[in-house]
This record gives sequence, structure tokens and C-alpha cells, in this order.
Amino acid sequence: MSVQDTDYVEPETLRQLMGDAKFSSLPQITQEGGVTGIFAKQLLRDHLNAQFWASPEQQKKMNEELDTSTQFKFAPAGEGSETRYSELYALAERGMLTVEELNTDTFKITAAQHRELNMKIFNEADESLKVGSRLLKRAFKYNELDAQTDNPTLARASKSAFENADFALQDEFSRREAEGNPMTLAEIRTFAKEQIDIFGETFREELRFELEDYFTNQVQQAFPAIELNLTDPLGAIDRWYQGLPAQEQDRVRSRKTTFRRIIKSRFGNQGLGF
Repeated sequence: MSVQDTDYVEPETLRQLMGDAKFSSLPQITQEGGVTGIFAKQLLRDHLNAQFWASPEQQKKMNEELDTSTQFKFAPAGEGSETRYSELYALAERGMLTVEELNTDTFKITAAQHRELNMKIFNEADESLKVGSRLLKRAFKYNELDAQTDNPTLARASKSAFENADFALQDEFSRREAEGNPMTLAEIRTFAKEQIDIFGETFREELRFELEDYFTNQVQQAFPAIELNLTDPLGAIDRWYQGLPAQEQDRVRSRKTTFRRIIKSRFGNQGLGF
């Protein structure tokens, strides 16, 4: 409890203090990145209380240390504003409560409520991080099974783009959490979208190669008169089809529809312009 609030506490120090079992139950990001002093105090205080290892007097001293170290004025126990607490809890529940917002008007909530909400901020941040990773996976159409197939070009590009973007997100998340200021869901989504822009061009270039290969070796093999237009492949197919006599349209309609469906599902809405 003597550690300074802004000090960095190494993961191994937490492990030694809490024991292997409790340490392994912490979020992965905490196990790898450590925490700030104030958060370490909270973790240790809650761990000791949960195990009934601290006497009432020790619990009181720990609470006083945490309450005074934050340098905030709290409402007396039992006299906090339920309205303010409910507002903050609702934000925390959605992963949108920031430490700055929590520390605004602290005199309206009790120290116990502040501790509860602060812990919830960290817990919800871990859940929001999973949302950010899922967003990146969808953006690059990446999944572990596809990355193991014999289609190495696109699979490698997808895997590389996802892993680079996800590493950047995890790194920023770890830095913010170590500072005691976890990212909100909105911040995580914004950061993830920025990484999609940064790492997406390489992936889109591979998509263009894949689209060109499919169009020349499948579509044009079947219908050589269709022009190669990588920015508007669906339009190219439609223009060719509309120029055919009605009887010829009836003959090729099914295959034309299949080509359009495949191109739209595999390459559409991926930043290629269609």
C-alpha cells in the first residue's frame, strides 16, 4: 500500500503479492502489462477482502489509504447521490465511462461507489477490447481456418493485416490501462477504424489481384466479351448482359447471376470502389 499512485507495478510483482491462482484470473492484458500503483492497491485490497485475510481494522486502513491517495472528496457513507451513481453506472455498463468522468463531482458519490465504478471501468474495457478485435477481423475477413487453407496469397494478406492492426490496438490498450485510464468502447472502435485505414491498403491490393484473377479466369473465360473493369466489375457484367438479344439473355442469365453474386459477396464493400 506504500506504492505511489502513478508508479508502474510489474506483473511479476503482482504475481508475488497475489499468488499464482489469483494472478492467473486477472485479465490477460494486466498479466502482461502490469498496472499503475493506484490500480495495484485496489486489486490487492479487493483480493485480501475477498479471501477474508484482512481484519476489519486492516480493511479500514486500506480503504483510508485508497480514499486519501486519490485526493478526491467523497460523499459520506450512505449519503451519496443515487441519481449520479446510476448515471455513472449506466455509462460504465455500456463501456463508455471514462476515468475523467468518474472523477468529476466525486462529492456526489461515496468512496465505495467510486471504487466499484473504477473497477467496472477496467472490467468493461476488457470486454470492449474483444469488440475491437472482432471489428478488425470482420474488416479484413480474417479467420483462423481461412488462413490455413491453400489459398496463401489472400490468406496471408488478411492474416498479416489483422495481426498488425490488432497488435497496435492491444498495445495502445495496454498503455492506457497501465496509466490507469482504460479506453472506452467508443475510443476502441475509433482506434480500430484508424488501424483498418492504415493496414487496409495492403489487404485491398491483394483483393484487387484476387478479383482480377477471378474475373479473367472465370468470368471472361465463360464470356470473353465482358470488359475487365476492376473498379466496376458488376457494372461491366450488367452492361454486357443488357447488350445481348433477349434470347441470349435467357440462355446466360443463370450463370451471369452466379458471377455477380460471387463477386459481390467476396469483393464488395471492401474498399475497392463497389
